[in-house]
Order: sequence, then C-alpha cells, then structure tokens
Amino acid sequence: MIINNKETYKPGFCCLCDGIDSEIQLNSTAAINNTYNQILNNKTKYSEIVVLSFDDEIIIHELVEDILFFSIFIHLDHFLIVVSQIGISSCECYYDAIPGYLSTFMTKFRGKQSLFVQSIKDKCYLDIYDKDFINKYHNEEITSNEIWKTIQILKKYDGAELFGITNSYVQKELCKLKKNSIMCMSNQ
Repeated sequence: MIINNKETYKPGFCCLCDGIDSEIQLNSTAAINNTYNQILNNKTKYSEIVVLSFDDEIIIHELVEDILFFSIFIHLDHFLIVVSQIGISSCECYYDAIPGYLSTFMTKFRGKQSLFVQSIKDKCYLDIYDKDFINKYHNEEITSNEIWKTIQILKKYDGAELFGITNSYVQKELCKLKKNSIMCMSNQ
C-alpha cells in the first residue's frame, strides 16, 4: 500500500516485479493482476490472498509481529468508523486522544454519499468530501461534541462517539499507549 497522490485520503496499491510496475491501482488485486498480465501477457485473474500467501498462518504472523498499530474498525449502528491514527493526550475533552488522531466513515450528506474525515490537531476538525473528493464541508471546534452540534445531522449520537474516541477498544489502545508514551499511525 502506498500514498495515492491523486486522492490522498484513499490508499493506493502498487505491484513491482522485475522492473514491471502496475502503477497506482485502487486495490491490491488490481495491482497484482496488472503486473502479472504484463509479465505473462495474458488476462488471467489472480487471487491476492494466494499470490501474497495470506492463506499461510506462519507468513501472517511474521508480517504482523512488529506492527505497533492496526487501524481500528468500529461498528456504530449502520456506520463503520475507521480509526487510522491514534495517540495519547492528557486533555479530558479529547478522551485521552492526541493531536494526530484520525477517523473516517461514510454516510449521506446533503443527499449524496460522502466521506467524513474527523481529526484532532490543535482543535477537532470535520471535513466532508463527495465522491470526487471535493471538500463540501469544513469545520473546526474545541471538542468533538461541539463540532457535531454545529452540523445538525446524526443528532442521536454525540460527537465523541462519531469520532470513535469513546469506543472501548480505542480507549484500551490509548491506555496501552499511555504506558509506552508513543503515537502510532497506520502509514508507519
């Protein structure tokens, strides 16, 4: 997985083999198939799980043994909130999350499916992007609850819930990090 220069909030996937480059693709299967098709000069589809040996338990354990942080997937009713950056703070209004915290989810905004990007920097930020990654909304407030009060949607949830910072698993990870005093990001 690499940074997608065209769409920075979407991951990009690239497969390189003997100087043959798939270029940035939307998923790993497309990257693998693009490279294999160039090498073998055919249109056969290959399963990424088999090609990358993800069906082998030993390889899976070797791949993840030194990883400090995995993205956290939170189910909140019909939403899937993805926490991709996390760190610790002593600020109560951030529920121990530090500047650098980032979570995302998809839902409708103004009648169109949109990507909600929530982050903590010096304040809490909410950016909403349409399918073409055009920013349709931007706001910043001191707390996650304040930011969600201003947008006037999803009122049955509080802002900390939508940010994912009060989730028990996120809180458990923040507690672990407090002991080690480090910040973890999924792009490391």
